[in-house]
Amino acid sequence: MFGLAGIMPKSLVEHLNDYMKDQNLTQNELAKKIGVSSGGMSKIMSGDTKRPRPDMLRQIAHATGLTYIEINAMLDPLLSEELSQLNLLASNNTSKSAFSAKARLIAEEFDKLPAGTQEVLLALVLNYHSGSGSEQK
Repeated sequence: MFGLAGIMPKSLVEHLNDYMKDQNLTQNELAKKIGVSSGGMSKIMSGDTKRPRPDMLRQIAHATGLTYIEINAMLDPLLSEELSQLNLLASNNTSKSAFSAKARLIAEEFDKLPAGTQEVLLALVLNYHSGSGSEQK
């Protein structure tokens, strides 16, 4: 099981706003914690940066306690839906063959997905098949 049931239909900006409120941080303090400039943080929060670079997403995930997969799901509705379906299969102790069948359906359209989405889906499927049950951070 992946523990992805906690993926909520929140945007990245909503998550960051909630995180800042919970941690009593300003936007500048969060920028420092993540390791980005104040201007870069401002662009993320205003929506000017629609999809931060993968390294930035990993920094945001690490700083806010989410996984890289969860952060990507906030940015990509298709990924969020596919992860929800895969997580449901995993959480219901579905056999690897049923999980693989769903993964094959995704694979049929895989080359049409953005590179970041491909990376996250591959990590999820490989993680499930390895039986490790741990999430990629």
